[in-house]
Amino acid sequence: MLRLILPPNLAAAAPRDAIAVRIELELTGPVPPGLAPALAILQRLGVPARPVSLVQLKRAQLRELLQALVGERVFFRADRPAEPLAWNGLDLPGVSEHLPESPPKHGALGTSTGPAAAGNGAPGPVLDYAMPSHKKSWLPSPALIKNLGCLFKLLFGFVVLIVLGYCALVALNPKARKWATQGAKDGSGGPTPFKIMNQVLAIPAQAIGKTKDVVAASDARTGMLDGVIADEEAKKKKAGATAAAPVPPVVDPFAPPDAAAKPGVSAARAAGAASVSGDAAAANPGVSSSALLAMAEKPDDAAETGDQAPTPINTTPRDPPAPPEMKLAGGIIVSSASPAGGPVVHASFFYWVVNVNISGAFQSPPHRVMLDKRLVYEGQEVNAALGITFDHLDLANKLIVFRDKSGALVTRSY
Repeated sequence: MLRLILPPNLAAAAPRDAIAVRIELELTGPVPPGLAPALAILQRLGVPARPVSLVQLKRAQLRELLQALVGERVFFRADRPAEPLAWNGLDLPGVSEHLPESPPKHGALGTSTGPAAAGNGAPGPVLDYAMPSHKKSWLPSPALIKNLGCLFKLLFGFVVLIVLGYCALVALNPKARKWATQGAKDGSGGPTPFKIMNQVLAIPAQAIGKTKDVVAASDARTGMLDGVIADEEAKKKKAGATAAAPVPPVVDPFAPPDAAAKPGVSAARAAGAASVSGDAAAANPGVSSSALLAMAEKPDDAAETGDQAPTPINTTPRDPPAPPEMKLAGGIIVSSASPAGGPVVHASFFYWVVNVNISGAFQSPPHRVMLDKRLVYEGQEVNAALGITFDHLDLANKLIVFRDKSGALVTRSY
């Protein structure tokens, strides 16, 4: 009815799970009860219903067939096909020892219980998974990355709050500015033993101090300009008041006292002539009209003799003197540098140096400066209207020296 012919090299083929088995079936007649579980296993393994089949089985599959066919003389060896292998209890000598029940390796699924085991009442092997060993990874987990990100955000926010609070304290409290800027600029002698920390603490105070210097310089410049404008307005008011004073009427000193009686002479003119004549007669009875005419002819005689006419009055506005020094933003100082007893530095010259844009100074000879985006050489004129020239560079004191047409000097630090 059923014959299972095993290979002679079963001992070598079993460890490789490549056991070639020849299956012979006799399909006529009823199926014996002892062979039904084995036939069911063969059908599950995909063995076709043919008289002769050659299949390759694994150790677990062959062991499952052995458990389903315990005591049945259906196993043969290919080198002795006429002699069935004898059973020794539940074991089949020459076959069972090559089919040990070992746990599966490399995560393979173990053998499962089959119909034969259920029919015989014997428990099948327990399913087991061989889990791979845990390998340590050097990459942080997503949860750790998220927690570290939250921690960094908290630290960053805390640092920002501290910096803003310190800047506000320095801006509002002069004592805090004095505390932060004590010591030298290189950080030595500061509030802490560390130079770098002292320099960082002094940055907000230095920025606020520079802003105050700029505001103070701007206020000083505005106050000086306001003073100049106020002087000019006062002069204009004084000149207007002088021009608005009443002028006495013009009278004819040579008119006779009875001029009012003549036709065409107004009463005011006649009264003025009479008063002038009376005053002149009372002051000096010897002055006559002929003497006054002689006095009127003297300017013509002076012109004939070559005497010069009087010098006209200069009506040009006065240029006030400049201040001795002015501080600009960034520590720049503009100073009047004319020596004692030398030419006076006027305000127009001084404030031109204050307002000019100087972006660079070249100390290699010949000395040059970048003035209003223009390269100017030593001795070159920079303002024709005021007669200002770039005189030279004072390398020792780091000063740019300007000279005007009168010889006055103004310096600007760089």
